[in-house]
Amino acid sequence: MESMEYLLAQPDKIYVTVLVQYSADGTILPCKILLDDRYNGERWIKIDRVSGPIPAASQKAGGAGQRFTIFFEDYTRYLFLEGDSPEEARYFLQRGEPE
Repeated sequence: MESMEYLLAQPDKIYVTVLVQYSADGTILPCKILLDDRYNGERWIKIDRVSGPIPAASQKAGGAGQRFTIFFEDYTRYLFLEGDSPEEARYFLQRGEPE
């Protein structure tokens, strides 16, 4: 758990691979994120609960887009979907606790 705490403690952003579920009405539901910590390498993290999305800017990391609040393991973090088109779309995880 120490390596996860180190990874999530820095006040900037990490671009991540996200497994999402799309509903028939276009709703996006992030299900898992792929994180690479300094000790264990890459691993998929199951997202336990999601709220959002809402249009927002990341005050800590810079960037803007659709912000999801995600809950996983013992953490709560902001996950942003940025980009104006599907070709430009990328997810980033804002490090540090939500404000």
